[in-house]
Amino acid sequence: QMFQKTEGNIQKLGEQWIIFEDFLADFETIEQEEWSIYRRKPYIFADFLSKWETKSSNMVTIPAMRIKKQIEKYRGILPILTMLQSDSLSDKHWMSLFSILELPSKSYHNIVLSDVLNYAPKFLEYSSEVKAIINQAYSEQIVRQAITELEQWAVLANLKLFTHTDSRNEAIMLIKDFQESLNKIGDNQ
Repeated sequence: QMFQKTEGNIQKLGEQWIIFEDFLADFETIEQEEWSIYRRKPYIFADFLSKWETKSSNMVTIPAMRIKKQIEKYRGILPILTMLQSDSLSDKHWMSLFSILELPSKSYHNIVLSDVLNYAPKFLEYSSEVKAIINQAYSEQIVRQAITELEQWAVLANLKLFTHTDSRNEAIMLIKDFQESLNKIGDNQ
């Protein structure tokens, strides 16, 4: 009878750990998501955390406590994940981030969610440097957009000229609608 009781306890403990295995299986699927895809669908991770928070909320087992601890840890890094979803970050910026964090460099297209999650403590530790790189990337993006818009305007700009005779009776070419052209240049500065 003692063996049956021990076997029952072992089986009960094994059943408790099944939920943790399920949690890990779900997590492994999400953490392998390519960063370029994840940043467009950040709700995937938030939904995962909410789902498992709900599942483990009424449980007081050791596996449930471990799940809750993991969820709390990941909730703490959601602000960093949100910052890193910026469209402004290019390969160059990611290389700078990995360099500052003293991590092995990876191309932007090879980064998966687990790369960010695994190094979350470093991202948090260097959060001011990370923010500075993100701000720099944002500024660079604005400048690139402005230059592109200016180049497009320069290609499309068509200054209408007309002939005018000056005070020495010489013909010179002047811009018709000069003020409008000047305003357009001002808009594109």
